[in-house]
Amino acid sequence: MKLGICPRRIWVFDFDGSVSRQGSDANDARLHARCEAMLRFLARGPWNRVAVISARRLDDLAERIPLPKVLLGGCSGLEWRGPGGYRSFPDSGVEKILAVRRRAIAPLLAELASIPGVEVEDRNWSVAIRFRDASPRHFRRRMHLLQRFRSRAGIKVYRGSDGAEVQLAPRGDKSDGVRRLCRMIGWNPSPGGLVYAGRDENDAPAMRWVLQKGGSVFVVGDGVAVPGARYVTGPAELASEIHACSGAATRRNPSEIGNEACG
Repeated sequence: MKLGICPRRIWVFDFDGSVSRQGSDANDARLHARCEAMLRFLARGPWNRVAVISARRLDDLAERIPLPKVLLGGCSGLEWRGPGGYRSFPDSGVEKILAVRRRAIAPLLAELASIPGVEVEDRNWSVAIRFRDASPRHFRRRMHLLQRFRSRAGIKVYRGSDGAEVQLAPRGDKSDGVRRLCRMIGWNPSPGGLVYAGRDENDAPAMRWVLQKGGSVFVVGDGVAVPGARYVTGPAELASEIHACSGAATRRNPSEIGNEACG
């Protein structure tokens, strides 16, 4: 995949609650106005590559991000869409493993879905489980079932603000998704060259990897503890912080930009 000028910096943003307004219904999530302006501003820079990554399906995410210059990673980065409509998907080997794991957890999913107020959304490579409307009296049962998912080999469970994501695919967390993005655009992470913003447990692996590579991390809210990250209260503050550090960076020679721009 060729995207023109080799980037000096890659900006990656989680969607739900990080750059979106989050309401009581996940189906109503929309890009925050200030974050949309921020993404447009970043995407105009010839030395930037800008991406939004989400556990949502790629087509679902694309409907919520009307920005053709922004790369989109669905299913935690297992699926990517680049400018011009280019798409990248896992190979058939991953699909075979997925089929086996889906059969193994089908009874657990059915039991979770039978709990009043629990919503189960099949995202193919993962399953979103929402507890927002579930009665507290079923709390222990829900936690027991989630623990049973965790006990299955190769399956990961990430807690979120109102539920959990059950990741079924191998190499399917957001850390792998960001690495897949870097390979896709032929970019080798360098100190100061990668910025990631997210808010939940499923963002933490990507955050730690970005920090290991000398990049910068923003945590939106207080849902996850990541040493070395900068914390912001919500999407509006994130947009302000990103505008500030990206503005300082773009006024300088891109080859001189280092960790201090967003560190």
